[in-house]
Amino acid sequence: MPGFDDFVGQATVKDLIQSKIRLANGTGTALPHLLLCGDKERGKATFATCIAQQMGVPCSSARAEALVRTLDLTGLLSNVRAREVLVIDEVDALRPPVLDDLVQAISTFRVDIIVGVGAGAKLHTLPIPRFSVVATTSKPWMIDERIRRWCIPYQFSSYSQDEGEDIVLRIAHKKGLPLDADAAIEVAVRCNFRLGEAEVFLQKVANHFSFKPSDRIERSRVLQLSESLGAGSAYPALLGVADEVQKMGGLEFEHWVAELFKKAGFQVEVTQASGDHGVDLWATKAGILVAVQCKRWDGSLGEPVVRDLFGSMISGRADSGCIVTTGTFTAQAQQFAKGKPLDLIGFDSLMQLATSPKALARMLGCG
Repeated sequence: MPGFDDFVGQATVKDLIQSKIRLANGTGTALPHLLLCGDKERGKATFATCIAQQMGVPCSSARAEALVRTLDLTGLLSNVRAREVLVIDEVDALRPPVLDDLVQAISTFRVDIIVGVGAGAKLHTLPIPRFSVVATTSKPWMIDERIRRWCIPYQFSSYSQDEGEDIVLRIAHKKGLPLDADAAIEVAVRCNFRLGEAEVFLQKVANHFSFKPSDRIERSRVLQLSESLGAGSAYPALLGVADEVQKMGGLEFEHWVAELFKKAGFQVEVTQASGDHGVDLWATKAGILVAVQCKRWDGSLGEPVVRDLFGSMISGRADSGCIVTTGTFTAQAQQFAKGKPLDLIGFDSLMQLATSPKALARMLGCG
């Protein structure tokens, strides 16, 4: 496993956690549970494994979206050893009852397991050695309050230009690409300092071009390679819109949706951050008031979110409600909205509406 010496950036977070690691190692105790917050591709999951390496303890990991059943989580927990680091990537995606079991585990170091089925089923409590959860998230505002109480939060910062250069040079070296410093900076900037994009670009270069150890890839060569491996002026406009939306934060996405409603002929009021009762926009057209909630979200939105908006719509005396998301909706959410003045707009529909805003008014009965 890599250690902190191999991890580029996040010096402040390193220093703060190093002191906790020294205390835990000195007393032989488990590290407190941690929550690493920051944009995607900032190395949070890798940083979590570095923590385990610094402590000299085992490390296991799982993506939250893969923990669908309680058995998925209890299977991990039943194998946890004393002081082990368990990494839960994108913990905001956890849903009950898996979330409930994780809260129980990190707060009491035990988890309940049901053995058997039907009337013969029995509840057994499994004790767990004291361990540490290091959770990651790019959406800290979506984290369950109980997780926030038990996990110490740390905010990851964006990479500096020097850090971006260092990371790209390391990736290039592993792939046998002789980039110089200026070329590495160009790659980092073109990839918006997103490690995944830089990794893919450099792998494309390695796949399609051969270089000798004596060669030198300069900035001008990177521009040529980018043009060769990219779509250039023929890049689909809708993909550009999708790329733009996927990079937005929550507030930026709200304003983007507000502009979409304006293009559809609505008068739009963006609510304040507090006191909005779950409504981000009030949109009016042809005498019809629509309560709009915007969710910058990668997964599936469930029934509780739709139910909350429905309540806010009624209390706000709106004629209808609309949820716009970059994700999808669960079957339960769609079933709840059925027969009600509620419109659920997922990412697929949103991209279609982006090219034809007037269709939005027709969808909402205002066209």
